[in-house]
Amino acid sequence: MRIALPVLLAFGLGILAWVLQWNLEPEAAPLPKPVATGWIPEPVSALQVPAGHPASITGSKRVSPGPVETRDASPIAGTHAATSHALAVRANCLAQASPAKEPGPLAIHRWTDSRGIIHFSDTAPQGAVQAHRRIEVDGAPPVRVEARGYDVNLPEALAQRAVADALAIQRILRDSLGVEDDGVSVLQIEFIASPAAFAKRTGNAGASQAAGSYSMRDHTIRVLMQRDVEHNFRILRHEITHALIHERVGVLPTALNEGLAGFFENLSVSGMGAQVIPAREMGGATGPLPSGDPAAALIGLFAHADQLFYGPGQEARYMQAFALIAQLMGSEGGRRALATVLRAQRQAPCESADVVAILEAEYPGGLATLGADWLAWMRSPPDAVLAY
Repeated sequence: MRIALPVLLAFGLGILAWVLQWNLEPEAAPLPKPVATGWIPEPVSALQVPAGHPASITGSKRVSPGPVETRDASPIAGTHAATSHALAVRANCLAQASPAKEPGPLAIHRWTDSRGIIHFSDTAPQGAVQAHRRIEVDGAPPVRVEARGYDVNLPEALAQRAVADALAIQRILRDSLGVEDDGVSVLQIEFIASPAAFAKRTGNAGASQAAGSYSMRDHTIRVLMQRDVEHNFRILRHEITHALIHERVGVLPTALNEGLAGFFENLSVSGMGAQVIPAREMGGATGPLPSGDPAAALIGLFAHADQLFYGPGQEARYMQAFALIAQLMGSEGGRRALATVLRAQRQAPCESADVVAILEAEYPGGLATLGADWLAWMRSPPDAVLAY
């Protein structure tokens, strides 16, 4: 008992000391709360549709994104900082074919590789090549074209025409529709002779049914060579338009995207000028004409997004989309409305713009008038030359 009492007292004092120390220690600072990154929407009022127009027309909120900042107003950075997923996606939706460069001195390289295929590029060839020529150019245009043949020798004139067509389309997009130039973009164009090689290069086994492809993955236009030389250029202009719209505008609604590509594939370039005669493309076709209320038919055309557009009946939708762009490009009010759509799309490139609401607000007379004008244009395409 005499030994146990001191032991018990010592044990009790130890527990008391431990409790006092635990209570007197400063509390650990809480872990900082993770700061959200990305884009945050700002409230914007939706467009209001006047009475008397199709009930299915609805406005949608458009946001002006702003970067999130830390509490000390410094931008979020560092190896371990969370990368904004929205920002990364936005970059992909509005990605340049190559890093934008300021216009300046340019040298074009022409050479023949070991397979006898001629290449044109603003980058010098690597390794052993033949007949290498370096051509000095005073200034770089806003679009550069690098054309090559995959399994076919590329005629020099073909590459030159590809450059001329790309520059003409870019100029019209800028001057007539206000699509901004972001430095200098480089379009990679690859011509392929074999349908099997075309399917392999496009990564789509069903691509052998197509004749042209634009890949957002590697920013390359691929054209399956046709016997008709002019057909090659129609395909090329179509895909160049897809590329420029993706690079400088964003993810347009499918009907507008294909309508613009169809319009510019009919572009005829001569010297410093170009022109489109839309009536030639229609060729008196009456099959694509929509029935019922034209404004409702227009809304239905826009509703066929992505794969719905390319399903059964796509031939009619292609023609209707072409007619819509041709009709809009044929008047000042139409061009202004289309330019507003492209501008809105560029501001939020990853989400298709609310084209119905914008056209309702911007086209003279609204969507009902546009639908009537669109149907009238298809019934009797004006024999007009749109010169640029």
